[in-house]
Amino acid sequence: MIARLLAPVALPLAGALLAALLAAGGWIWLQSGWLEKAEAENARLRNNLAACAARYSSLIRDKDRDDEIDIIPDDGLRDVPDRWLRPTPD
Repeated sequence: MIARLLAPVALPLAGALLAALLAAGGWIWLQSGWLEKAEAENARLRNNLAACAARYSSLIRDKDRDDEIDIIPDDGLRDVPDRWLRPTPD
């Protein structure tokens, strides 16, 4: 008796459940694609930021080295220290 009452509802209910599961799976698939794109963009921006930081520190180091020379009077530039002629490891 209960089977006769549920028979007209069971097939549409199963179809609706299947449609809901497929929709949820599609949504999860879309979200994972968006997440991968966002992670790739994040990695790219981090690399750009690291490159900018390296360029900035190089500019600061270059400015500091220029300041060493700028404080020497013009007559003192004839005597060049050896450390300026030979590169030192950083």
